[in-house]
Amino acid sequence: MASSVPEEHLWAAGSCDNFFLTPQTHFRVTMALCMCTLTHSYILLSSFPYIPFMTMHLAKGTDEENVGGYASIISASFVVGRACTSYAWSMWADIYGRKTMLYLSLWFSCLFTLLFGISTSFWHAVVFRFLLGLCNGIMGTAKTTVYELAGGSHKLETRGINLVMGMWGWGFLLFPALSGALADPIRQHPIKPGFETLKVMLDRYPFLLPNIVGAMMCMVSAACVSIYVIEPMSSVERRSYKYIPYDLLRWWVIALRSFSTSVKGESKEQLYLDEQVHFIPNYRSLQHNSVDESFETVISKDIFDTTMTYSESCSFLAAAENSALIEIDRPHISIKDEEHQVTLWSLWSTEVIRRNLVVYWLSSFLSVSLETIFPLFCMSHTAGLGLLENSIGSILSLGGFMFVICQCFIFPAIIRKCGLCTSIRIVTVLMIPVVTLTPLSLQLNNGMMKGQINTRTLVFLGMIMAANRILGNILLSGVLLALNRIVPAHHRGSLNTMLLLGGSCVKVVAPICAGLLAAFMFSSSLLPEISITVIFGTLGVFQLLLAVFAIQYVKDEELEIHEDDD
Repeated sequence: MASSVPEEHLWAAGSCDNFFLTPQTHFRVTMALCMCTLTHSYILLSSFPYIPFMTMHLAKGTDEENVGGYASIISASFVVGRACTSYAWSMWADIYGRKTMLYLSLWFSCLFTLLFGISTSFWHAVVFRFLLGLCNGIMGTAKTTVYELAGGSHKLETRGINLVMGMWGWGFLLFPALSGALADPIRQHPIKPGFETLKVMLDRYPFLLPNIVGAMMCMVSAACVSIYVIEPMSSVERRSYKYIPYDLLRWWVIALRSFSTSVKGESKEQLYLDEQVHFIPNYRSLQHNSVDESFETVISKDIFDTTMTYSESCSFLAAAENSALIEIDRPHISIKDEEHQVTLWSLWSTEVIRRNLVVYWLSSFLSVSLETIFPLFCMSHTAGLGLLENSIGSILSLGGFMFVICQCFIFPAIIRKCGLCTSIRIVTVLMIPVVTLTPLSLQLNNGMMKGQINTRTLVFLGMIMAANRILGNILLSGVLLALNRIVPAHHRGSLNTMLLLGGSCVKVVAPICAGLLAAFMFSSSLLPEISITVIFGTLGVFQLLLAVFAIQYVKDEELEIHEDDD
């Protein structure tokens, strides 16, 4: 890379391949994006140790045995919000730029993290957690920015993605223990004399401290984005952020008028005429013409399309505004041939793709279910260990430490030794004892008082959580690689859309099902040993069915055939 290029001239208008970043600048930008990913991991992971205790504090009439169903609603609300706007954040990032969306997402996350920490009722917590997920577009935007800032260099792409995604491992390592220690400090730690005002505030908002840390991380990340991150999109390619309020207002007006028109049965064409949407040229039509054609020439040809989306209109207006009605130098985007067009249904109708999707979604379901049931098991006084937030956080952090150490070595080694499909089958079998052996911790901790845990139990449970994350990561990554090898390159965008859609649904359903199962069994009249056996035995049965399905239907021969076709 050319280090002699001045930093103020690192950006060239147009494609991301037309600029150069000095190694020092690229490293600073990558570190800023790593801070964003670390903040995102804190927002998501820090609540795991204390959400059941927060639910008991807010939902009257709940205790350690029946809190699971309520706690799962708070956990799922974040994923529901994120699923609602995951596509919208990527669309807005394409219109207004990556840096703008990172900045807005971080500040909104800061606001709703604080509001979540000062929730005074159960439904307040659900709403604020939902809004926190709704306004969270950090991860996808950060990964896209890392890719674009590499400027086509595979070395920089690999290094940037490894650094950014590696923050998840550090999040697993650090944040559960930190948030568990900060949650409900009055109950866990004695307050020294002279801090009566702080005691009053923390007594009213016992889970404020971990959320203050999250808000501070959001502010630090926003400052890093503002100072160090360079916008990958040129000014010609993006619409100015100052138009965001106007665009949102106009979108709502058009949406409301469209709804009113459909109710009254009026012509939709008349709505577009009234809103003068037909005066916004469709930039898709512009791409079919010569790239040297000017904006005035396009207007004179009366190229209009009332079916274009509003985001496309914004994209074209940004180009027209910033180029000052001069020639638009936009790279030609080829249109796929008709035989290359694909739908989500056509992908699902392909048997080999459907089988691998089922394995991917079922493994996600079981992994999220175990992550949800585990803290409920740890805190239960009748059928569990009766631990507090700090002890649960210590177990999760120990598991995160083992995950960080092992994740970089085990996955490449098992794929290299066994092959992709064989690795998937082996991992599904190995996950059966991981799920079913968790209740053995009760025997290992035998003789300890409720709320206390000995070293061997701590290490055992840390190994269980680490194995769940390591094996789950291998399984999900392996299936993802297999799916991307099965389909042709021009179908992978639709495939990843299907994966995200199904994965979001799974992450909503899994915590609710797991929480309801745990709440029902813990509050039942059955013996504690039977309740625990039923809970983890149910997960083990589903894991066994997944292993049988994977052994029967995930085949190397099918993968090799489709790889040759690609």
